[in-house]
Amino acid sequence: MNRDAADARIGGLKVIGKRLPRVDAKERVTGQAIYPADLSLPGMVHAKILRSPLAHARIRGIDTTRAQAINGVLAVVTAADFPAVPVGSTIPMGETGYDMWMVAAINMARDKVHWIGQPVAAVAAVDVHTAAAALALIDVEYEPLEPVLGILAAMAPEAPVLHEHVFTKGVEPRPRAPSNVCSRVVISRGDASAALADAHASARVRVTVDTAHQGYLEPQVAVAQVDANGFATVWASTQGSVHRRADDRAHAGPAASKLKVVPLEIGGGFGGKIAIHGEAVAVRLAQKCQRPVKLVLTREEVLQGGSGPAAGAVIDIAVAARKGGGLIAIEGTYRMDAGGLPGMSPSLLMQASAALYQCPNLNLEGFDVVTNKPRTEAYRGPGGIQAAFAVEQAIDMLCQRLGMDPLNSASATPR
Repeated sequence: MNRDAADARIGGLKVIGKRLPRVDAKERVTGQAIYPADLSLPGMVHAKILRSPLAHARIRGIDTTRAQAINGVLAVVTAADFPAVPVGSTIPMGETGYDMWMVAAINMARDKVHWIGQPVAAVAAVDVHTAAAALALIDVEYEPLEPVLGILAAMAPEAPVLHEHVFTKGVEPRPRAPSNVCSRVVISRGDASAALADAHASARVRVTVDTAHQGYLEPQVAVAQVDANGFATVWASTQGSVHRRADDRAHAGPAASKLKVVPLEIGGGFGGKIAIHGEAVAVRLAQKCQRPVKLVLTREEVLQGGSGPAAGAVIDIAVAARKGGGLIAIEGTYRMDAGGLPGMSPSLLMQASAALYQCPNLNLEGFDVVTNKPRTEAYRGPGGIQAAFAVEQAIDMLCQRLGMDPLNSASATPR
């Protein structure tokens, strides 16, 4: 079918090739759309979160006595007010599943803090100003620990260990000492090292990518209400009500039959609004004070640790080709920055790195590494952008050495 015939055929269709209005456009441009920050309930009070000023420290004690004595403060919570979720309580969520212990630590630190901005306490008060004043009167005794801020520094044998229960998975025999390297994944076929050594041309590159925030316009917001019968309702800016319901139930306590999550309009998410960031705190405060509670994060809180940015990475890639341009080997080492909590599986991004190329010899090794930064989360194809950036740099270098056009290899003339 020629182009004119194809255009004529499309012209007779009702959807394909047509400009269609967004179904939610009118209420947004007219201001009728309701975002969580717009929601106001009778008797509603306001919450603020106290966040750690240290990147790595043990919590030796928290005294909320002075904060609770302020007129207008209705409830104060710390980790002691939440169920202690055991390590390994993983549920299906996203691409790899979420450990509920990890999600609990995102919402309230217990025993240790692992990044600046991790929540350690929260207050509900008659207004945000009273709540902020109460935060200043909460006394937290910290034992400062040496922070680890770089991926390679965290992988060093002498690096301070963030989590005593983390032993590197994917290594045999099982390590006897805890480590900041949470897991190791290998994808391999053929003999990439030998192919690289014998190749007509090869290229190697190291790419360092820093963490990057999703940059959505709307900070995280949650409104929680618990009625006299214990039924909880959460209105949230979320990318998934099912995720929110599972997280809130695990950390705030309501049974599944007594918890409803209502997703309102969302001012951008891009992967950063999958896990909960304060919803369970709002529910627990609402349970304690028997009033609706609104929690609105500031932009500073969002960037400092109120949500999870995309993972940083240090990636080494080597590629090789035979004379004529046939790709014969890809070798890569992927070190991913998970932030303060483990769980950034390198498997998906390793697959994204090499999936576009047919190659007989492949050796990819990936590491999930914790550092004293906010826990990283999804961002538009988690890890895929970092991995693709690295391998495409190497492929471009290889094409240059072969005398080939990296954008039009079919018409290239090999040297």
